[in-house]
Amino acid sequence: MPVLMEERSTATPVIGRTVEWTVGLVGVLAAAIGAWMYYGPDEGVLTIFRWDWKIATLAEAWPLGLLVGGGILMFSGFAALARSMYLDDGETSTSSSFATLVSSIGVVVAAIYGLIWIF
Repeated sequence: MPVLMEERSTATPVIGRTVEWTVGLVGVLAAAIGAWMYYGPDEGVLTIFRWDWKIATLAEAWPLGLLVGGGILMFSGFAALARSMYLDDGETSTSSSFATLVSSIGVVVAAIYGLIWIF
């Protein structure tokens, strides 16, 4: 009785990186809004698509929460993107190194403003 052996496929499926980019860019946007709220003028008004928010009426936790949450989203999105790029290429490329750098910045932002928020 012959034994049939199947060859294993070593090719990884190519999956779009839309989710990683979306999560990372939402994190960058959230961190940018949080930084503007934290360092912006006290009487400033944040306007997004015809919605106005007076920064002075929001709680003090909003900018710090946006900075910490944005840093975590930046880290998770761009770290997954860097890993995906590294696995597809088989070696470190400029784009995967840049994604790693941005994810590292996200960790630093989340850690620093998380400590500010706690203390």
